[in-house]
Amino acid sequence: MSGYYKNKFVAALLAIFFGSLGLHRFYLGQWWGLFYLLFSWTGLPGAVGVVEGVMFIISTETDWDYHYNNPKNPVSAGPGILGGIVIIAAVLSAAMLLFVMGFLGGFSMLTLTSHW
Repeated sequence: MSGYYKNKFVAALLAIFFGSLGLHRFYLGQWWGLFYLLFSWTGLPGAVGVVEGVMFIISTETDWDYHYNNPKNPVSAGPGILGGIVIIAAVLSAAMLLFVMGFLGGFSMLTLTSHW
């Protein structure tokens, strides 16, 4: 076992609820979570995340440990410092996006009501 154990239920919950941001991939130490973040506006990463979350849940413990907790498997390396930075950047990006969307939504509503 590696020094950083990846729990399949944590990964599944991240995939189902935050799959569009790729947080489950960052949790698993996989850099390609950036693609989920880049294409999050399409909705496709969210759908893929739900499917992956279900696949994580139904996988056996042996398969899960082989793929994500095996020190001989390079995919199972922990997120490290770079992974932590990427996770923080993803969360901050999502917060900033929600803030801007809320601001623009409020602005357009204000504009519509001022014309009456």
